[in-house]
Amino acid sequence: MHMTRYRGPRTEKAIRDFVKRRELPIVTHIETAQLETLKEINDIVVVAYLPPDSPTLLSIFTSIASQHHFDFVFGYTTSASDASKENLPVPSIKIFKNADDDHRILNGAFTASSLSNFLTTAVPKVIRDFREKDLETFMQRDKLTLYIFTSSEDQACALRTGLTPLAKKYEKYVVFAVADGEKHKEMASNFLARFDAGGVGGGLKMPGVVVHAPLNDNVFMYARGKEIEQEVVESMLVTILQGKARSGDVFGREASDVEEGGREEWGHDEL
Repeated sequence: MHMTRYRGPRTEKAIRDFVKRRELPIVTHIETAQLETLKEINDIVVVAYLPPDSPTLLSIFTSIASQHHFDFVFGYTTSASDASKENLPVPSIKIFKNADDDHRILNGAFTASSLSNFLTTAVPKVIRDFREKDLETFMQRDKLTLYIFTSSEDQACALRTGLTPLAKKYEKYVVFAVADGEKHKEMASNFLARFDAGGVGGGLKMPGVVVHAPLNDNVFMYARGKEIEQEVVESMLVTILQGKARSGDVFGREASDVEEGGREEWGHDEL
């Protein structure tokens, strides 16, 4: 029996999702009653809405699915009402991106090439996961990098969903990244030291937001103990991009206070 080695993130959710993908067929023929459940069964679910008699399209879809079966969940429906509920023409393909709700659609008949290209461009998250081996991605001198330090998968998912529209709006100017606060304590500590030297004081509370400008090594912080609100983050970015901020500035003091116990704090002893 051929065993597929898992090479993804070593988190409980990621491993659990991989096991689910292995248990499912390459392509699931979805009954209407199953659709809502299947759409949410994994971070990435690819659903084809096909005409009842479309062997060529189904063959193409199955062929591409066989190449990515261990990466994503694939299913298809031939119910016109299922497509209508999503306001989709038939045929169409919709990628349900449940980690950030940034769902993507490919309308009309497709070829193997167009479907493959669609997966390549539509699947990646706009807000990336920070990994040291991809450091060049986060050190582009012509962009800012906004780091979201989190302490749990639920926290990361909620903020990714809330800030993805903003990340898409400013992707030409800002790289957004979610960083595991525990795994990347040292990086967070280095950023934090800039502010403590300026008298800001206190530990960085998670989730926490820091903006870094690789061009000149300037660093800006979102106020600790405040809710991370999309409008406030956007105001912060616009001020920085317009050159109206100085390194060490703290933004977001006008945001709502985090409820007691709503964040974890890193003291320097922990860092």
